[in-house]
Amino acid sequence: MNAQWRLGELEYKGDIKAYLTEFRALNIYACCTGESLQEKINLAIPRTIINMRFVHHMGDFVDDEHFLTATYETGVHVEQRKVLEELQGRKKHQEKKISVQTDTGVRCVESVGKNLRFQIGVDRQLACR
Repeated sequence: MNAQWRLGELEYKGDIKAYLTEFRALNIYACCTGESLQEKINLAIPRTIINMRFVHHMGDFVDDEHFLTATYETGVHVEQRKVLEELQGRKKHQEKKISVQTDTGVRCVESVGKNLRFQIGVDRQLACR
């Protein structure tokens, strides 16, 4: 199989380190450089990484290594941000507040993750898991 063709077919699967490692390994045989190298990578990675790279690395890239490093650093940043946003989204779904009035005086039950907190009276709290 032609190494140039394989470089063009290489897919980004949510892990910039894995993608660029595979790209570099294939590029040993393909010897892709300059605009051709940049085009192949830009077609494979998500628009969010490209946009963020342009914001953080304005101007032309000095060489291929500069381009690859900028793409890697930006990709890691975008991937970490995506994970944090997903965690925050899950946390919002888990946090609910339910008001309850019972004969024992429990006024409020709060769900915070997997921990429950029962509020009794005004100033006493009983925590349970």
